[in-house]
Amino acid sequence: MTNAYGNMNMYPQQQQYGNENLYLQQRNSGAPVLGLATVGLLGGGTYGYLKNRYPVAKDGTVSDSFAKRAFENHVEKNYSKSQKTLHKQVKDFLKKADNINTVEDFKKFLNSNKELAESCAEGIGTEKESFINSMTSSDFAKTKKALKDKFNAVINYNVEHFKNFTKTCWDSEKKKFVKASAVSEKVFNVIKNTKSNNQFKQALKYGGIGAGIAGLLAAGYNMLVNRNSI
Repeated sequence: MTNAYGNMNMYPQQQQYGNENLYLQQRNSGAPVLGLATVGLLGGGTYGYLKNRYPVAKDGTVSDSFAKRAFENHVEKNYSKSQKTLHKQVKDFLKKADNINTVEDFKKFLNSNKELAESCAEGIGTEKESFINSMTSSDFAKTKKALKDKFNAVINYNVEHFKNFTKTCWDSEKKKFVKASAVSEKVFNVIKNTKSNNQFKQALKYGGIGAGIAGLLAAGYNMLVNRNSI
């Protein structure tokens, strides 16, 4: 590799100073960009925190996004290993269902997701093998749609329950969660911790937006200053 400093004496002295001045201009121009980006990050983060500091709105509604996060946290914290596996397979099925186009692919998917197939079979009082092998090319599309509708309904049902849990534990006067007797300790802790995580994520989201806008403004300002100084 060529030494970048080895040929420094080949340049005229005036050009060396010119390059050094250019370097100083570029280095100094980064300060206002960094400063404004920091202000944007803090300002945006504060806005994000204030906007999302309460998980329950004044009218008593709980957002779908909060309830979904709370439910997923509940799965992660409180479900058994087999329950987690089934939940994962259900979500995987909902993600891939539209790309399963043949009965052979559908049977292959079910055979690869044992817990999911067994749950489906138990729901209609039969064995996994009977449930899978009885499908034909003429009826698998309807069966696939029925399963999609069923699993989406189950997930939505669980999310609605977590909306209810959230509202039940929310003290609107004190602006904080208070455990209700109707809600278990495990569920209450999940909801309370989801609130904190949601605030932090929203602060980062809005902070990033604020920093980006401030950074662009600072970059434009420095371009204008550098242009006028030529």
